[in-house]
Amino acid sequence: MAATPPTSIQSWPQFQAYMDAMVAFYQTDIAGAPHKVFWRTLTYEEFIGGNVPNVTPSVKIVQPGDGNNSNLVQALQGVGPLFNPNTGTIGQMPADGTGPWTAAQIQPVIDWINNGCPQ
Repeated sequence: MAATPPTSIQSWPQFQAYMDAMVAFYQTDIAGAPHKVFWRTLTYEEFIGGNVPNVTPSVKIVQPGDGNNSNLVQALQGVGPLFNPNTGTIGQMPADGTGPWTAAQIQPVIDWINNGCPQ
């Protein structure tokens, strides 16, 4: 596994780097994911205001200011009607079976979203 990612995210570039680091840390294979590396292919504006690409039903990525109710966080936690690994229509992410991320690894994402997703 790669080095442990940082514990704080202060900006959009740091968020992107954090996601990259987590993929590397768990050696996650996202080649088959319909959304691919969406945090790298979307602009900042598309990311904070849009849906995960190529996912049905449409799923808003984040709710700036509300990390716990953002779909990205719920997907990583495996909670809610879409992401519960037993009953969700999509399931917990990452879907390739790597992870799941720990609460401590998800917390920087929650904090960044709670802070309004600073650019």
